[in-house]
Amino acid sequence: MTYSVSLPYVFVSLKTPPTLPQLALRN
Repeated sequence: MTYSVSLPYVFVSLKTPPTLPQLALRN
């Protein structure tokens, strides 16, 4: 569960908008 929250946060740091929505949809 911690990984799910950590993954999006890491992507935000990398500034990857296309990956954020994909993860949210998959999650």
